[in-house]
Amino acid sequence: MKAKEFTEQFKALSKEDQMAVLRQIMPGFCESMMGDPKRILEVVHELGGDAKHVMVFAHNPGITDCANKLSAGEHIDTMPTCAVFTACFAVDDWSQLDWESGLEAEFDYPRNHP
Repeated sequence: MKAKEFTEQFKALSKEDQMAVLRQIMPGFCESMMGDPKRILEVVHELGGDAKHVMVFAHNPGITDCANKLSAGEHIDTMPTCAVFTACFAVDDWSQLDWESGLEAEFDYPRNHP
């Protein structure tokens, strides 16, 4: 199936059916996108393994709350659209990730760069 055909069929589905499709093709996606910080952390624990880098996409307020809980110092009021939070974590495996363990935390977003 071509991407355009898939997109058209996907758009025609109800929101509930769209979520069901996403759950099948990307396990953990829906829970991390819409989840609270605890669920986002659980998904990283479950899927991160020993990868050197992990990238999480999610919506507010969960992603802002999660970034604040992971950071050992930086506080973010709200993460606007396309914002990026980065931090270093001293873990050998992502299952070891814990709250307040993010070092060298940084936060940026497109409107900071007119």
